[in-house]
Amino acid sequence: MAQHNHTHDLNLCPSCGQHFEYRDTEGLCPKCKKLAAVPKDSNEYKLLLELLQCIGCGVGYQFLKTHQQSFLYK
Repeated sequence: MAQHNHTHDLNLCPSCGQHFEYRDTEGLCPKCKKLAAVPKDSNEYKLLLELLQCIGCGVGYQFLKTHQQSFLYK
C-alpha cells in the first residue's frame, strides 16, 4: 500500500495561490487578509488589488518599491 505524505505548505496562500518563501504562518497572506476585511464592491478593495506585494513574505503596501521588480507580485 502506497503512503501519501500530506504536508501542509505554510508558504502557500489558500486564497490567491501565491507561494511566499519566507512565510511561516498558515492561512491567508497579508494582502488577502486585507482584501477579506473590506467589501468587494468598495473603492478600498479596488485599491488593495493594485498593491505591489513582496514575493518573499506577502506584505503589500501602497509605497512598496524595490530596485528589482522581480521581487514583487501584483
